[in-house]
Amino acid sequence: MPIRKGTLKAFDNTTKKATVQMDGSLSLYLTEVPVSRELTSAEMTAGRTVAIAFFDEGNPEDAMVVGVF
Repeated sequence: MPIRKGTLKAFDNTTKKATVQMDGSLSLYLTEVPVSRELTSAEMTAGRTVAIAFFDEGNPEDAMVVGVF
């Protein structure tokens, strides 16, 4: 399971989903990415660096934000 770095662009507290810009890309944004329930809403501030786990590298919809730093 690869883990990649990105920048949090938006977070929806109701659905617990995020929009993330992948590190190293100016145009690649992942939308509707599920966020681990272990991460609090207070941590999910736009501009923070996030760790995204990809369960299937060939399917970017099969990912989850698993950490914030």
